[in-house]
Amino acid sequence: MRGKNKGKYRMNRDFFEEDLSDYEEASIFGMSPIPMSRSAPMHTPAANWKQQLPKAIKPRNEKQAQYLQMLNCPNTHIVIATGCAGTGKTFVGVSYAMEKLLAGEIKKIVITRPLVAVEDKNFGALPGSAFEKQYPYLLSVLDTVYKYVTPQQFQSMMSRGIVEICPLIFMRGRSFEKCFIIADEMQNSSPNQMLMLLTRLGEGSKMIIDGDPQQHDRGFEHSGLVDLLFKLDNMPHEGFGVVHFTEEEVERHPLVKKVLRMYNTKYIPDV
Repeated sequence: MRGKNKGKYRMNRDFFEEDLSDYEEASIFGMSPIPMSRSAPMHTPAANWKQQLPKAIKPRNEKQAQYLQMLNCPNTHIVIATGCAGTGKTFVGVSYAMEKLLAGEIKKIVITRPLVAVEDKNFGALPGSAFEKQYPYLLSVLDTVYKYVTPQQFQSMMSRGIVEICPLIFMRGRSFEKCFIIADEMQNSSPNQMLMLLTRLGEGSKMIIDGDPQQHDRGFEHSGLVDLLFKLDNMPHEGFGVVHFTEEEVERHPLVKKVLRMYNTKYIPDV
């Protein structure tokens, strides 16, 4: 394994200690997927990460192809993906970032999102570490991440700063350089939060902003995502890329398209 480059993905040495054996590189410490303070750590070694990698992501429709082209474009630094649920806004963006990270083409991924539940329900203070508190909100991202690495390997990457989970509320004053920033569910941001996020972009970085303006769970009047799209429609936006997904690009269960059409149809009751 050491010093070899087999297939599309090569070993990114930043993930591991320099003196680890080949077996230890494959095991990645066997840490628990959610390091709850009251639970015992798992001791079963993780499988070799190279054996888990799926094939390189391929677009399933024209809009996804357009999305990937924007992500690959060196002159497009902020890519915004909006539209219906089930169209791959999060999946494509996270898959692209993970492939680049594992291939050693980027050094770090930063993941953020507004910590808002459906209809802004307040669950109170969640127990555990900062990651444990955010875990329920990050599942849409982690579902894709775990297609590329095991939860144990993901924990190791976080402990080394290769992946950072940064809540939107703690981002002010930060500058993210030479990394890939994924901002998920940003329809739940305010315009001020969106401004703060956009101004975190540092040298050599790329940012993905995704969200569905129709699934807005905050109580404030204006969505930061909708506000940003309005501004981009009314001024030149060199360096930005925008892709809008519709129900025609839904890649989940066929019934999802019917559900979206049902809920997008205005109902006029008989009087």
